Amino acid sequence: MVRDFGFNEDERLIGSRAGFITSSFYLAQMLTTTIWGALSDKYGRRYILLIGLFGNTVSLVLFGTSQSLFYAILFRSFCGILNGNIAVARTSVGELAVQLNLDQAKAFSLFGFCSALGFVVGPLIGGSLSNPAQSLGIAGPNQIFVTYPYLLPCIVGAMLSGSTFIASVFLLDETNAAVRSRIIISSGEDGERQPLLSAPPTGEHRGGQKTNENTIKKPKIEKAAFWCIVGASIMCLHSIIFDELFPLFAAASSEGNVGLGYSASQIASCLSLMGGFIFLSQLVLYPILNKHSTTLNLWRLSSTTFMVIYPLFPLIPRLSGLGYYVQKSVLLSCMASRFTMIVIAYTSINILMNNSTEAGSRGLVNGTIVLFFRPIRWSSPRRSSMVMEHFKQPWVPVE
Repeated sequence: MVRDFGFNEDERLIGSRAGFITSSFYLAQMLTTTIWGALSDKYGRRYILLIGLFGNTVSLVLFGTSQSLFYAILFRSFCGILNGNIAVARTSVGELAVQLNLDQAKAFSLFGFCSALGFVVGPLIGGSLSNPAQSLGIAGPNQIFVTYPYLLPCIVGAMLSGSTFIASVFLLDETNAAVRSRIIISSGEDGERQPLLSAPPTGEHRGGQKTNENTIKKPKIEKAAFWCIVGASIMCLHSIIFDELFPLFAAASSEGNVGLGYSASQIASCLSLMGGFIFLSQLVLYPILNKHSTTLNLWRLSSTTFMVIYPLFPLIPRLSGLGYYVQKSVLLSCMASRFTMIVIAYTSINILMNNSTEAGSRGLVNGTIVLFFRPIRWSSPRRSSMVMEHFKQPWVPVE
């Protein structure tokens, strides 16, 4: 897409320009997500989730119509501004688990599974449906997919988001207990649903003590929650670095042991295979591990394992002399280990965050992760120049 914006003459610019587009979403989200989190503490999770889904639906379609770098950045920023779901959804899942007395490991496992699955399915949708007029012979009405070659995958994504929005309007309940209580009281329901004793007004005595506005606890970030924020931020940082650089690493020429020389379809197949490992890790492995070990120990285990897995990837191109299947087996083994640890780390830190935060400030705390520590996806011009230099050679599928 960036190449079609006019950067095909100097492919060294593609990596950095693609990084600008991706970063624009996270920069806009970073500046607004704490606001959405605080608003969800005050007005409820449901409305914020609906706003995020609607904003995501509209901005996806607009992004598909981008024909220049400026508009691509503009529409991704628009999506980031309206999308506070990442923090609010995490908060809502935690509250729902507490209210229904669910196993938090299973609750966050399902949430983490869906998130991880999106990182696998999303690139497959984008890669298989991009430029459908040329790759699939689908020009669309009035040649729309010829004019906008990247609109079709965005429409598919918007349909998924829009369907979720419509379902949420009718099926999504409020999980913020304070907001839910206000809704019940203000709805004028019968006396059987009303509390027998109304809350005393400001300044009256409660339990022999005078209360006033100064005694009301304000949302704050506890020490344990702060360190959870730091840990989650470090995890997001190295996770996004890997997700951004892996396609470049896999597509780069195998000459000089820089990359793997994979085609787009080969990269997609590697990512699609990870869906099975994510499914097993999230819904089967993690609940079992959580029964025999504490959540904190699982977080420590995953964090330590990353230090062993990541340094192995740059060594994989050197295995080309052993044959294609040996090299790919090692690659898939490393990727499976990495995605399994991401599942364990992601679920563990969500549980730790939920348990270390007071109910009245969960939205604020989850939003603070994005405000202060949300990593911005970007590609170093120097690193991009080194990797993209090899793109000048035509891709040759490995037999």
